[in-house]
Amino acid sequence: MAVEAEAELRHALASLRSGNPAGAEATCRQLRAAGVDGAGLRQVLGIALLEQQRPDEAASELQQALALEPANPVVAYNLGNALAAGARHAEAATAYRRALASQPAMLQARYNLGNALAACAAHADAISAFDQVLAAEPRFVEARNNRGRSRLALGDHAGALADFESVLALEPRHPAALANRGAALLAADRHGEALAAYRQALAVLPGHAEALHGLGLAYAASSQPTQAIEAFSAAIRQAPGFVDAWRQRANILRDAGDLPAAMADALQAIALRPESAEGYNLRGTIHHEGLRYAEALADYDRAIGLEPASADAWCNRGNALYDLGRLHDARAALDHALALAPGHAEATSNLGMVLQDLGDFEAAHAAYDDAIALRPGNPESWKRRATLHLLQGDFGRGWADFEASARLAPHDPFPGLPRWHGGDPQDLSLLVHEPSGIGDAIQFLRYLPGLIDGGARVTFTGAPRLFRLLASCDPRITFIVQERIDPRVFDAQIDLWGLPRLLSPTVHAIPARVPYLHAEPDRVAHWRRWLGEGRRIGIAWQGRPGRKIDAGRSIPLAAFAPLATLPGVELVSLQRNEGLEQLAHLPPGMQVRDPGPAFDAGADAFLDTAAMMMGLDLVVTSDTAVAHLAGALGRPVWLALKQVPEWRWMLGRGDSPWYPGMRLFRQGEAGAWDPVFRAMRDAWRAEGNGADP
Repeated sequence: MAVEAEAELRHALASLRSGNPAGAEATCRQLRAAGVDGAGLRQVLGIALLEQQRPDEAASELQQALALEPANPVVAYNLGNALAAGARHAEAATAYRRALASQPAMLQARYNLGNALAACAAHADAISAFDQVLAAEPRFVEARNNRGRSRLALGDHAGALADFESVLALEPRHPAALANRGAALLAADRHGEALAAYRQALAVLPGHAEALHGLGLAYAASSQPTQAIEAFSAAIRQAPGFVDAWRQRANILRDAGDLPAAMADALQAIALRPESAEGYNLRGTIHHEGLRYAEALADYDRAIGLEPASADAWCNRGNALYDLGRLHDARAALDHALALAPGHAEATSNLGMVLQDLGDFEAAHAAYDDAIALRPGNPESWKRRATLHLLQGDFGRGWADFEASARLAPHDPFPGLPRWHGGDPQDLSLLVHEPSGIGDAIQFLRYLPGLIDGGARVTFTGAPRLFRLLASCDPRITFIVQERIDPRVFDAQIDLWGLPRLLSPTVHAIPARVPYLHAEPDRVAHWRRWLGEGRRIGIAWQGRPGRKIDAGRSIPLAAFAPLATLPGVELVSLQRNEGLEQLAHLPPGMQVRDPGPAFDAGADAFLDTAAMMMGLDLVVTSDTAVAHLAGALGRPVWLALKQVPEWRWMLGRGDSPWYPGMRLFRQGEAGAWDPVFRAMRDAWRAEGNGADP
């Protein structure tokens, strides 16, 4: 190179060192235009481009410089920096290794190698690189902090925490270590300490977005959703492009039931990072929560298209297929999720649910056992295994698993009021509450008179619209709305759900004396007049479609058609709200008498339904609250069940230990209702009620 060109190149280097990379670039390009080239020029130009945040152009120049001087560690090091800046981390690691092969003591290259390996999720190799850096320079705090991050990624919570603590011992205000310390505590399920760590970080660094995000995660893990939303919102205000904060706030809003707000946040996350599978997976879960299963499935498929190895997306896909009734497809999706991530606890538990509905009970048990072993603190897996035990008639283990689930996710509407765990109820003032469904309230109310007979004073709170009906059970029960309860006047509380575990540890201990509910005489007389003379079968076919539990239980009204052929029999609708539109589309020859819009239209639920039932010869229903009401009234009731029903109807039996007047008719195969109703028609005729014309 001519002396003048060397001088110009030194000038370009001086421009770089003085913070003028654009000037350095201009000088290099002038030299190139004059026909000057070489490794030195390309290296300076590459560094100038990198400092102007043009990493791909920089990498191209530095690769050519390295081709000219293959053993130059400085060129290889700078190439690694350019590749890393362009998120080409695997290539960057190769360049750093090449630099270290020529100059093993290049500490910064080894540190950068650790960072590149960590970015490739090669955390064990990254830790090895950071170990070598720290052996040479123990006070290299960034290497120690980043080693802690890799340890955390590998689940070494104690090792990670030790690294972050040692960084803070050297630099108490180190921003990343302050936030990472909270992350390590959170990952170790030390939620209270994590909250304190993030608060400490924010006291030192007010408005630090990462720390605010971590604080939100800690609040969420501590079941404090309002505070979590506030923390994520603060992180977003500090860093509007913080995608994870948008996603996490969407998750909390979804779980709180605010689906429109959750969807708005999910859409913002997708707008910020449109090629991220996580955004579509999140949007799918919001559609899923809103019972829009087909749209959820489309989003999960979009996520899988972007990231085929996402076990979470495959797991969610399986859930959507399950809710769409595509059980075999659901099983295949969950199997694929577990092939990708064999320890995926949620996919394992969900596979158990699918296997249970497919009737493979042994495999379902094994899946639930595995899910509980993988994540003992997940109440849903305990609850699912409980339902399988109960379905099979094993009340001892079933109720034990339900109790374990309740301990992990307690329903405690009255904090400070002790739970009742059984024993002598004499002189006990007991508050009983029922947060679940109408059918559950009717089914389990049977336990309250026995408690009162044992000396307890029982108060019930639940849905006020049920009080008038349930009050017919026993005048000694006090009914009160939750808002008017003073917990201080009670000795203990319990979910109505909790009473069977304490009072019916076996099937044979179920109190099955009926009736324990009673219709109002004036209403009974009114509906008897409306019914008139003749044989009447009351029918109900549709549960509430907004509940996931209704999947497979509701029945098309047209499936009841075989009953309409019975001579001298009139079908009478007991259906309210959902499903009434089917009355306008009956098959030819089928008629159903409808009591009209005034039927049970008041504020109190099921008063007309109960009274109507007293004038019917039979009630035929899908698995809804109507079945429980007919059973509790002691009326003859035939219940049509899907192939694998809810736990309370158990397996293989044609009667119910809960309701002596009930007869069970079961599907032989999933979705096949016609044989069920033909069997009912034949049973009616076999009991001497007449034959077809």
